Amino acid sequence: MTAIKRKGDYLTEEQRRTAIKEIVDYFTTERDQDIGVIAAEEILDFVLSTVGDNIRNFTLDEAKNIIRSGCDNIEVNLDLAKS
Repeated sequence: MTAIKRKGDYLTEEQRRTAIKEIVDYFTTERDQDIGVIAAEEILDFVLSTVGDNIRNFTLDEAKNIIRSGCDNIEVNLDLAKS
């Protein structure tokens, strides 16, 4: 069976199952509400489609900054090695 691809679906099936279980558990323990797997899946899909791209873009920007900083350090070290 082919999995349905959703917009903003950045999770593996295992991560998705874990997130859905955690949502169900959260509603049970923190809100004293019983919700089913379908409701938890809808909440997860909503959150991912609403903020997933923003989170992804933020992490990509952070990765670029780390790489840029590392490249700057390499350039400085190479310049020092020339002396």
